[in-house]
Amino acid sequence: MLTIKKYANGRLYDTKNKKYITKDELAKLIKKKTKVKIVLSKTGRDITKTFTAQLSSKPKSKKNDRKIPKNIKKWIDENKKWFGDNVEKQIDKLLDVMNLPSKEQITKLTSSIESLSKKVKNLERVQGKK
Repeated sequence: MLTIKKYANGRLYDTKNKKYITKDELAKLIKKKTKVKIVLSKTGRDITKTFTAQLSSKPKSKKNDRKIPKNIKKWIDENKKWFGDNVEKQIDKLLDVMNLPSKEQITKLTSSIESLSKKVKNLERVQGKK
């Protein structure tokens, strides 16, 4: 009998083969009539019946579900990038008009402050030794 440990984070561990498995892999094992026992890792409580019931009640995708054609996916991805780039440019322009620092300016300022802080600490250490 194959013992599967179910962890609190939802992961499943095959104790015989010493590896994690997915719910789909577990479902395939059960379909193959493999004897399986599923236990909670923390308590050791047997949850085989409830877990397998959840697997069998999982809604299956309909054959009529349509996939988005590749050319439309490409168009969507290109537009996401275009919108993202333009929104960022507009935000930078707005920050400039409002006389506020941009993200890059804040990053430079932060690194300058960190550098100066290190220098101050070194000076304090040197003066403390004198």
